[in-house]
Parts: sequence; structure tokens; C-alpha cells
Amino acid sequence: MNSVDFNGFRNLDRNTGTIAKVLESKSMRCNYRDKSPGLIALAVVGNGYTDDAVLRIADRIPDGQSLWVFSPIHRRLQHPKLLRCTHVPAPNRRVFQRKVLSHVDAFLKKLPQGTPFSPHRLPFPTESRNYTWPQYSPEADIRHTVTVEREGVPFEFFSDLRSTTDKLVVFGQDALTRGVLPLPYFFRWKWSHRIEASVMILNDPTLYLDDSLDAGWWIGTQNRDYAAEGVEIVQVAMNKLGLKPEDVLFVGISAGGFSALQMATLLPGSKAISEIPYLTLFAGGHIEKVANQAISSCLGFESAQEVPESLTSRIDVIKRMEQAGHIPDFLVIQNDQDRRHMESQYGPFKVNLPNLEGFNPSIHKLMEYSQHSLVKGGHFPLHENVLLRLVDNMLRGDLPIGDRLSNEEITIA
Repeated sequence: MNSVDFNGFRNLDRNTGTIAKVLESKSMRCNYRDKSPGLIALAVVGNGYTDDAVLRIADRIPDGQSLWVFSPIHRRLQHPKLLRCTHVPAPNRRVFQRKVLSHVDAFLKKLPQGTPFSPHRLPFPTESRNYTWPQYSPEADIRHTVTVEREGVPFEFFSDLRSTTDKLVVFGQDALTRGVLPLPYFFRWKWSHRIEASVMILNDPTLYLDDSLDAGWWIGTQNRDYAAEGVEIVQVAMNKLGLKPEDVLFVGISAGGFSALQMATLLPGSKAISEIPYLTLFAGGHIEKVANQAISSCLGFESAQEVPESLTSRIDVIKRMEQAGHIPDFLVIQNDQDRRHMESQYGPFKVNLPNLEGFNPSIHKLMEYSQHSLVKGGHFPLHENVLLRLVDNMLRGDLPIGDRLSNEEITIA
């Protein structure tokens, strides 16, 4: 299995619409004409398929490719292009679908490093540095973690600064499950060596204000704007590398998407990529309880509606841009299958954004795509390879055209 040059799946059963969506949600190919060697074609076949029908599917597989069959009934099949036929017993269709996805996930986890689904990784750095603000002195060409103590607040980040690049990418922090992921936690540190830029990955110090917070959105306190203080630390690294704000890209997913836009707004000239982001804590519905918990712990108000106008920029991206009088160049990416975020976050942002002075749709990009997972619904990130392609494009100033990412653009190859 590990010897297979695994580049993706092709779903050959056009009648399993839900399964097809699951596979697309895993960023797998759905291209019946792709004759690239090494591909594994995936056929999900139900009781209505005879063994001969399955073998005819195998006959259609291009030379150099293999077929992996999933079936709810036991089959004994032999064909030179048949990689395996997996029996997936299940009491109903939904359980069958979940089991198929589990088999696929298990397969991907066993792939050798160097394949598209399992890229090469470097180990987490063992070296660390501790500073007291404003004595932070960035070091290049050595991967390490950094703590900058600033008036009793630890600003912690993963540092992979490089003297040989002319760009800096700063990743924000997703929401996390306290008690499961320890702080500080640096999302996507494994990606850093794959990026043609210096990299910083931030831990949100707001989380230390309340042990029950899963997301802090870099709110800070009434007297301290943690997002602004974090940007000042980024600027020190930027200056040390001889870069300008135009060379800095903030990247974040979900809660990290909120901070990416906030910080890019606070550093005029910088850019942001924000994927399936939170954009306002004023929204009701599913976010209201966790948002109000953070607002209470950080700002001392019971709800977003009680926050005075002078502090609303901390909890709303549009308010931050209004206060700053600046809209950074950005790419906001939203999965239209993420229904709750479409309604409470992305939708209001899309409506209100054109009202801001300076709005320009050619540099303030909103793009949608469509992926669905039986396990996660619609609120999950694009595959690493896809987001890194977008990061590379943004660094080069090559933004996608249009207002929608196609299925081809969100595949991993």
C-alpha cells in the first residue's frame, strides 16, 4: 500500500452523491478522464451492482492505475487492476458512508512522507527564547519558540525567520479545546518549511484570561489591545529582516481568520488571507454564548451589545476597519456549506463591506467554494496544499479571478 504513488481518488460511481461530496471534502479528485499513472480510483458500489458490473469498472481504469472497491456485501473479485475490495458491513446508508470515510482516513494516515497527503515534516524545535518587552531581539535561520513578556502578559510564538527570503507570513490561532490542547499551541507549525517566506505562528494571550475560553479573538482587556501589541512584536521581526509592511501576510482560519484581518488592518500595507472566519462577535445564534463568555472575561461586559463604541473594534472586523480608516488587501474564503457562518458571519460582512470608504473588490476579495463532510459539516479548513497554494499566490500578488473557487482549485494536487 505504501508503495503506491498516491495522488488522489476518482469516484467512479456517479449515483452516490453523498459519498462524492465526502470525497470532495477530503480534497480528492473527481476526474474520470485523468490518465495520470499512480492514481487510485475509488468505486463505492451498493447492492445493485453485480460482480460483473464492478469488474467492468475495473476494465475502464487507465493503465498504470488501480481500483479500490467498497461494498456493503462481501465480494470475491479478481482483476489485474484491482487494488482491493473492502467489505463494509453496515445497518444503514449513513453508517456505511461513515465507515468508508474511516477507511479512507486510515489509508491516508499510513502514507509515507513525501506524498501529497503526507508531505515531509521537520520536528518541532527544542530551542526557546525568553524576552521582556521591548528587549525582543529576533533571530533568523534557527527555528525556535519565543516568549515576549509584556507587562505581565506572555506573547508566545513559533519563529522560523529566514535571512534568505523577502516575505513574512504570520499565522493566527484557531479555536481549540482547552484541556485537550495545551497552551501555548501553535497551529500549522509543521507547514513552515514548505513556505517560501519567514514564518511566525502566534498563540493568543487572551486565552490566559479565562481557562474556560476556547477562543480569545485577541480581544485583550479594556485597557490593553492585544492585537495591536501583537502587531508591534511582528513589526520588530519585520524590521530585523529588512522588510516592509507590504512584505507581510497574515493568515488565519476560523478564529484565526478574525485576528488575521484585525492585525492586517493595524499594519497598513500588509495583507491577509482569512478562511471560514469569524468576523463579528455581535452575531447571535451558535456563536452568541461563546462570544459573550469571551467578552465578559476580557472586557467585563455581559454581551456584545453592552460593549461601548470605543471598544467595538476589538470584537468586529468592520468596526476595526472603520476605526483605523483603512482596509487591508485581503482574500476572505468561505465554504458555502458552512451554513451557520454563512448566515451569522460571512453574510453580514459581505453586505456591509462595500459601505466602507476605500472598498475595492479587486483587492478586497471575497471567494466562496463548496465542500461538505459527514463528520464536520461545512466548518473545516481547506487541505494544507490548497491553502499553501493560495498563500504563495498572495505573496506574489497573484489573486484568484472571480468570486468562486472551483472544485479543481480546491483539490490538493
